[in-house]
Amino acid sequence: MPKIAIISECDNIWALPVWQKAIPLLQQNGMDIVGIWTCPVKLGGFSGINIPKWYFTYFGALDFVRLGLFSLFSGLRRRFQQYMGNGISNFASLAERYGIEYHYRDARIYNATLASIKDGQANAGFS
Repeated sequence: MPKIAIISECDNIWALPVWQKAIPLLQQNGMDIVGIWTCPVKLGGFSGINIPKWYFTYFGALDFVRLGLFSLFSGLRRRFQQYMGNGISNFASLAERYGIEYHYRDARIYNATLASIKDGQANAGFS
């Protein structure tokens, strides 16, 4: 059975829904997911308030507002689903639901995870 390590940015708006749909499919197809590692959100060399500034500068006011509204409604929908007891609100709850080991790390995680993949803990890593 192939073993997979998931390395992802800790992004609950874009990355979490993708992995929420992909993990059951991977497991149904015989993949063993050995862990989920998430790292802080960064956009190139930007972090913190500089990320929204970059989006505003490069996408313009209208698209910036659209992305902001999408982010707001996605977050509200996720909170509502969590409140109703049937939603996954973050990567930790995603890992818990599917019985996968979860780790939150900074940028140094790549070296440790790649070393574990090299040592045979996983056959592939996805981010």
